[in-house]
Formats: sequence, structure tokens, C-alpha cells
Amino acid sequence: MAEKQILLSRLLEVVESEQMIRTVVLQQEEVIDETMATHAFYVLLVVNETFQAQIFFERLQRVLMPNMMLFPPAKHESAYLLLAQDGQQLHVKSLTEQQAHQLLEYEEYLRVLIDKDQFLASTTSPCISAPTNEQFTICCQQFWQGQQFALTSLQRQEHLPAIYYIEHKIRKPFMTMLLWSLSAQQSFSLTMNPTYNELESILNAEQYGMFVETFNLGTIEYVQHSLQTMRTFFQEATFTVSHTCHLAYPADEHAFYKKFPHIK
Repeated sequence: MAEKQILLSRLLEVVESEQMIRTVVLQQEEVIDETMATHAFYVLLVVNETFQAQIFFERLQRVLMPNMMLFPPAKHESAYLLLAQDGQQLHVKSLTEQQAHQLLEYEEYLRVLIDKDQFLASTTSPCISAPTNEQFTICCQQFWQGQQFALTSLQRQEHLPAIYYIEHKIRKPFMTMLLWSLSAQQSFSLTMNPTYNELESILNAEQYGMFVETFNLGTIEYVQHSLQTMRTFFQEATFTVSHTCHLAYPADEHAFYKKFPHIK
């Protein structure tokens, strides 16, 4: 992955020097190989005007290293391809501010790399509203199903598949339930931007530390610890949401999933 980091570093160097680029967002693309490892990413550049993106890509082309190449968008495509000699690649796409706002409202797996003028800080989301009984049940099902896949991978000592299931099957329902719970404690007046910056001020120090640790997936042991922490958070959040919103807790389904092996 060293070549990809060099690609990204060179791209960010140019971005830092260009006033036309306001924000850079890294979007993890779900391209999975046989090892369950993600190997392609989209880098989204938020620009003031669409035509300025062409100027940026021309400058980027001039400063690339000899082992890097920049290819223009293919037919019917809109993303440039930044390619390293070893095959590592970044898909780089420019967005107008309006497009960026729409994307940040609905897209998942986004990571902010540079936010020069606090563009994302001004991107506010609507208040997190109370779930319906159906939404609540589906969220529980998604989490419980995902954890069984992760548990199976852990029992087999399969590190990368366990990471995949946590990030692609468990993380979304986990965050959904956690935010419902936190919003319920504030009479559903809570708003949250896509970077979850507010969590540090909402959770107490111990809770926030535990939450951050769920992203530490470097070893099998860390993955196991992260999953256990997420399960604890999720269980507490489900009880809070079901009680506050007067929703029927899917106890029978939970009992069914409890029959599967648990982390020792």
C-alpha cells in the first residue's frame, strides 16, 4: 500500500497549494478481491467552479513522479485515474458545492482529508428523528446478522474478513442505533454532520475513548475487542431507543441470534 500513500500524498500536496480546491473527501469504494481487501478509492475534490477542475488536473499532471500517470475520464465517466507503477490507483473526481452537499447527505464511508475553509463544518444535517418500529427492527436485524459473520471469521482466525464484516455490515446499523439513542436523550433535537465531530462533546471521556477504539482493527485481538465494544454500545442503545420511543423490542429474534457462538 506504500505506492498508494505516495499517490495520495502527492495529490494532497497539490491540493494544499490550490485555492480553487476547498475540501477533499476520501470515499472508500466497495471493490473487494478474494482476500476481502478494498483496493480502490475515490478522492472527491470540492471546487468552486467546475471549469477550475481542469486547471487543477493539468497542474497535477506536471508535478507527478515518473512512476505515476494521470488518465483523463473514460467515455461516459467523470473521474480521472491516478495510477502508480505497481497498479495502485486513485479515482479522482471534482464536485461542485451543490453536488458535494447532496453527496454528504446520503453517502457512506467518507473520510475528510482536507477541509480548508471549514466547508463541511457548515454542512448541517436535519435533526435525527425517532425511528419507526419497522426501522428499529431492521436495524437490530442488520447488526445481529452482521455480527454472526464477524464472529465466524474471528473463530476461524480470519483477520481481513472480520474487518470487512465490521466495516461493511455492522458499522452502519451500529452508528444508526447509537445516534438514535443519543438523539432520544435530547428529545430528538440532535444534528450530526457526516464526520461525527459532535460525538466527542456528547459522549463522556470514557465512552468516547471506547468508541474511538472500535476503529482500531490492526490485529485479530483488536478486532475482537472492537466487536465486543460495539455490541455493548448497541445493546445499551437499543434499550434506550425502545423505551424512549415506545417501540417493541424484537426479543424473539435476539434470542435466536444468541444461540450462535459468542466471543469468549
